[in-house]
Amino acid sequence: MGREKEDTRVKLTKSLVKNALAEIMKTTTTDKISVSMLCDKAGINRGTFYSHYKDIEQVKKSIKEEFISELKETIWPYVMAAKRDNLTSYDFIFQILNYVKENKAASYIVICTKDEDDFFANIISTFKSLVELVYPAFFGNRKLLDIDLYFEYVCGGAVQIITDWVKNDTFISVEILSEKLNKLIDTTIKFLE
Repeated sequence: MGREKEDTRVKLTKSLVKNALAEIMKTTTTDKISVSMLCDKAGINRGTFYSHYKDIEQVKKSIKEEFISELKETIWPYVMAAKRDNLTSYDFIFQILNYVKENKAASYIVICTKDEDDFFANIISTFKSLVELVYPAFFGNRKLLDIDLYFEYVCGGAVQIITDWVKNDTFISVEILSEKLNKLIDTTIKFLE
């Protein structure tokens, strides 16, 4: 069997597991999810599951790590372009929301696990390190404390709104939610003026 065919099977299995886990999590707390339950929902056998994961926690951890890593890769080009192309908050928000929407099952798993505070901290830390590259150009003469407070306030609120958007599976489009979040950010920027 060729390597490409094997890679396709692995990707398919992981996708089935991820989608099944997201579906189960909508009705069952993660501590009540068994490997058998997940395998039944995914349509795979336990042997296949154990060839990729040791337990449910490893599935969640793997999905979370991949999600965060790919989100950073998605946003990074926009951070670098912001320095030269004057991109707005809308551009960043749109890319984040679009990524979250395109990775709906992973987003739900990452956001809805018991360690969601870790998710918030990781996302805020990621955004902060990215935004610190951009903000000095716009707010060079502002106190670092003020920039940090502004960032924590805006980012914390945005992450909470995105979390609710994912958890409640709302029908607000990526474009509309991006516009609304951008407007909120623009409104609060007066704090730094």
